[in-house]
Amino acid sequence: MPFRNIFISKPSYLSIDRGQLVIRQGVNNYTANLEDLSTLVIENRESTITAYTISQLAENQIATYVCDARHIPNGVLLPFCCHSRHLKALSSQISMSCNLKQQLWQTIIKNKIDNQAFVLHAYKKENIEMLQHYVNQVEIGDCTNIEARAAMCYFDSLFDKNTFGVAFSRKDDCFVNDALNYGYAIVRGMIARTLVAFGYEPSLGLFHSSELNAFNLADDIIEPFRPFVDLYIFKLLKKYTQLDSDCKQKIFSLVEYEIKIDNEKFNLSTAIERYIVGFNQSVEQSCDKLSRVRLGVLRLHSIV
Repeated sequence: MPFRNIFISKPSYLSIDRGQLVIRQGVNNYTANLEDLSTLVIENRESTITAYTISQLAENQIATYVCDARHIPNGVLLPFCCHSRHLKALSSQISMSCNLKQQLWQTIIKNKIDNQAFVLHAYKKENIEMLQHYVNQVEIGDCTNIEARAAMCYFDSLFDKNTFGVAFSRKDDCFVNDALNYGYAIVRGMIARTLVAFGYEPSLGLFHSSELNAFNLADDIIEPFRPFVDLYIFKLLKKYTQLDSDCKQKIFSLVEYEIKIDNEKFNLSTAIERYIVGFNQSVEQSCDKLSRVRLGVLRLHSIV
């Protein structure tokens, strides 16, 4: 099972040698077995990678990210049709009923808001009861948009004036939003990679349906995982005030932390895979089989 995650912040030359990813940085060479590699972030824009290396990363289903001028992940390499029954999975996805999509979206949003309440409780914030009340108000398809009301209440409480001294908004151009977006982008790419590995088309969403978005389904699936990123980022605010290289490496390390799926503990990558197994069962059996994402105390996942 893949367990290694690599973050490249210095100019590097990436190639493959006998099943090993070789990272050359000046006179220094570093290697990693492709079979052990789960995630690769190429943050440095002066780095070079061979076409064969890109092909091997895709073949081994390694989520590979590149970053924009602000060093925020803006692209991810996805394996193409690596599932043996891609057409069957895609056909089932296209044939999903509107009712099933709405049921799954209701489950996803209830799980998300419940996890948001956990984050507020973990950091002794207000409005926990309000979020728990919102959980019970989510209707099928969330037709009354409880998600938006819960999000406003949640972020106002988590990043209150006692934290920053000023009001916070998710629309602000600030370090906190940059850090959150960095974490979300990493998780989003991991989800898209896993969806493709199961034979699904990530642009065909349950709720999200933008024609300009190649990751609508990933943006659906990520929702119950977003509070996990929030929980992790909030802890980093005590140490960092800008999204520098050290901070980005710390954010990237969230993939090593523990998360629960159906009361079993996994690292983030495996938890995402387990969650998408539930999505796959939902599609195949035409009923809600989604697992529940549960947060806990931030703890590095031990590899046995």
